[in-house]
Amino acid sequence: KPMAPATGTLRAVEMIGSAIQLDVATRLFRHADAMVVASESRLTLAEQFAGLALATSAATRVWPMARPLFFSDSCPLARNCLESCWPGVPVCNAAEGWESHRCFPWRVFALIAGFPCNVHSGLAHGIAFSGKLSALDVLFSALTPLRWEEGAPTIVLLENTPGILAGAFLHLCARLLVEFGEAYHWFAGVACPSLHASVPTRRLRVYLLAVHKQRATDSASWPVLEGSARLEALLPIPTYRGLVSPPGDQGAASAPGDSEGRGS
Repeated sequence: KPMAPATGTLRAVEMIGSAIQLDVATRLFRHADAMVVASESRLTLAEQFAGLALATSAATRVWPMARPLFFSDSCPLARNCLESCWPGVPVCNAAEGWESHRCFPWRVFALIAGFPCNVHSGLAHGIAFSGKLSALDVLFSALTPLRWEEGAPTIVLLENTPGILAGAFLHLCARLLVEFGEAYHWFAGVACPSLHASVPTRRLRVYLLAVHKQRATDSASWPVLEGSARLEALLPIPTYRGLVSPPGDQGAASAPGDSEGRGS
């Protein structure tokens, strides 16, 4: 069985990341849970660009019976850690690759994705998207399951630090609305862990939270999430339609079960 890296550096990264990320992600998952109909199964998770899968750990706080069915990460150290901590769960090298699309499970309850940040990540230092798509294209390739209609995830959480987006945030939000606005309710916000937990940091997290419209409760019953806003309110239709080009044939992306095979 693969051994997780037993270095002091990796352990320190895990501890710091847990302090910064776990409480924010847990709060967001609890909020999303209240927006989903009670009849929806809450047992399956998947995380793209997983790193050390801290967001998956936060999800299991909210849904103790939930288990991950899929991880992806381009960093060998992270993959070794994931394979050791979650034996038997598929761990793919590239979120945008054919293998990742083939292995991704059908209709997971929650899909989690950190924005691709290899250039900025200390854990993945030296591994960049050289010769591949741009970072946003890589992210949207990882979000292909959102196009699978009945097989699409119920909840989607995208999060990272604001600096990762470096001026691309409006374009990201606009593209999300153009490509996935009909199927999902989208919310955007910024959270500071120190405001919600005893965490000694002021490092902000920017997040985008989505709930599938066909599996959501009546919006009148939704709780208020402080610091968040509907994406449509931030970007009126003429604005976000003008920021990105039409997705073309991307909506016809194949789902598991066609000629490429369904992920297991």
